[in-house]
Amino acid sequence: MTLTILMALSLSTSILFSLSAHPLTLGLIIMIQTFLMSLMINVYNQSFWYMYILILTLIGGLLILFLYVISIASNNQFQFNKNYIIIIMLPIILILIIIWDPMILSKSMNINIHHEQNLLLMNPLNLNFKLFNFPSNMISIMLMTYLFMMLIIVMKITNPFLGPVRKLF
Repeated sequence: MTLTILMALSLSTSILFSLSAHPLTLGLIIMIQTFLMSLMINVYNQSFWYMYILILTLIGGLLILFLYVISIASNNQFQFNKNYIIIIMLPIILILIIIWDPMILSKSMNINIHHEQNLLLMNPLNLNFKLFNFPSNMISIMLMTYLFMMLIIVMKITNPFLGPVRKLF
């Protein structure tokens, strides 16, 4: 049930992200989406370490992007559109209706009970090793390679011998 609420919130923030144009709202939506994804990872892994690493990595990158975008963006006024509230609330209301309907809730509770029993039988240490075993180790290697490439690119962009990206005076 927690996962369905997190998925509904993630869906609404994804829709809101595609409709936004201001850098501040885009950064805020990415931060909210990161927090929601880390909570979903926590539901599956039952370990907070992946959540902490994901949040710290992405928030650090977002702060760098935020500073860069704000320094080159013009001073646009931030206007909140009232239609965004409707777009955010529609998936949330739909999920709440599904959760509180007795017929749907009883069917999902049976499935949830079996799922929870399977999770209790699994060792949390084995769940952490799944990240580095065969099917998902390629994703981990790809993520590490991507982060290494981004580190090299950022170091090349911010080379102090070539001068600052933007002069302050």
